[in-house]
Amino acid sequence: LEARLRATRALRQRGFRGVVGAVSYASEEDAPLKEAGVDVIFHPLLEAGERLAERVLQEGEA
Repeated sequence: LEARLRATRALRQRGFRGVVGAVSYASEEDAPLKEAGVDVIFHPLLEAGERLAERVLQEGEA
């Protein structure tokens, strides 16, 4: 988390105004990332779980 926060803050302090994305592995990381200037947060574990559930349901329908 600290590395992602430092990188985001460095971008913003240098005037970067583009969209900044970051990975979050726990919901507790979201608020600090947003406060540091992250615009888009990706939750790979949550999204992988959702995709797995979709695939299991699809296989069950086949």
